[in-house]
Amino acid sequence: MTWLRYCWHLIAGTLTGLALFVFCVLALMDVLYFWAIPVGAILAAVIWAMSVTICAVRMHRRGRNATVIRFLIGFGIIPCDAGALAIIGGFFEGWGNPIIG
Repeated sequence: MTWLRYCWHLIAGTLTGLALFVFCVLALMDVLYFWAIPVGAILAAVIWAMSVTICAVRMHRRGRNATVIRFLIGFGIIPCDAGALAIIGGFFEGWGNPIIG
């Protein structure tokens, strides 16, 4: 049953990462229109990186917490994948107008 609890930490982190990604995209939708998806993905990845950095500094001072580490791993799955795909897509396709192509 311990592994099931560990899985719930990852699942909770993944759902939180999905919520962060959706929130970043929807928050930018009115301003950036079609650019909201790649910029929101990169913004979510940056927010994840900052939160991991802050938690790493806190854990360095207080000691490691396995629950927080598992949550942060799950939390980074969707923002990091979407952010990396947005950056790679920008390099391959160019950073031109997404409406024109």
